[in-house]
Amino acid sequence: MSSLAQINAVCLSTPSSIGHLWAYLTHLAHISRWPLTTWGDLSYLETRIPNPLFNLFYGNVHTLTLTQKSEAAALAGQTPSLWIQGGNASPMGASFFSDFLPLKDPMPLQGVTFNVSHKRTDLMPVSSFIIQRISSYEELSSFDKISAACFDHEEGMALEFMRGLCLKEDKNPLQPYLVYNEGLLIGGFQLFSHQGTRGLYWGCVLPEYQQQGIGSSVLAQVLKESKELGYDHLVSSLMPSCLGVLKRFTPSETIPFRLYAVSPTPTMWHQCH
Repeated sequence: MSSLAQINAVCLSTPSSIGHLWAYLTHLAHISRWPLTTWGDLSYLETRIPNPLFNLFYGNVHTLTLTQKSEAAALAGQTPSLWIQGGNASPMGASFFSDFLPLKDPMPLQGVTFNVSHKRTDLMPVSSFIIQRISSYEELSSFDKISAACFDHEEGMALEFMRGLCLKEDKNPLQPYLVYNEGLLIGGFQLFSHQGTRGLYWGCVLPEYQQQGIGSSVLAQVLKESKELGYDHLVSSLMPSCLGVLKRFTPSETIPFRLYAVSPTPTMWHQCH
């Protein structure tokens, strides 16, 4: 069995946030026609997607597998982990972990699985924040500018990364969205459907509009829509600008996993904190 087939097999048998993330990455590599390479033991996956946060992942079959013990582990402060390195680095093997772990910040990025049916009264959509699915090249270009401002990468990187994704095809499991505040574009995110579970990925909000409840509003709208569409769970791989929504959830309400990131540029790493 090939490495990619192994990854897909793990994802199919693992209804978890980490398995969903791997499925998301392999789908991105496929539709964007960027190379994807792995090691046979799944300890390394390199997408070469021109996105500085999604280039190099370290993990293994054990970290991909989440069991019923996950909630107990979360309560104890122990969560399954993946490690990310941005840029065009080469595999570093075990030395990577000894050089960079443990990190000073326990969770630069965080991923969780929300129970869609769980009722919440403190997570409400804000009327001035409107989410709209991308349906044109012009809107895709706008997303690129937002991403460049949030993640400190060159303009054009996200555009290249997302080419062809703006088509409203029912069979395409990836749907990119923009976020507007009273008509002004302030952010964007992606939804990805896999094996009956929806995922919220790559959320970004302009710095001057962070800490204003935008992430919570978007999450509330996506949760409501996901429930109406029949989904039971929503996976969310949250970027730093959206981490505030996690404060509204306790470990018993979610199954979390951590993404330890090593930034390709000091500027980006500074912004992530």
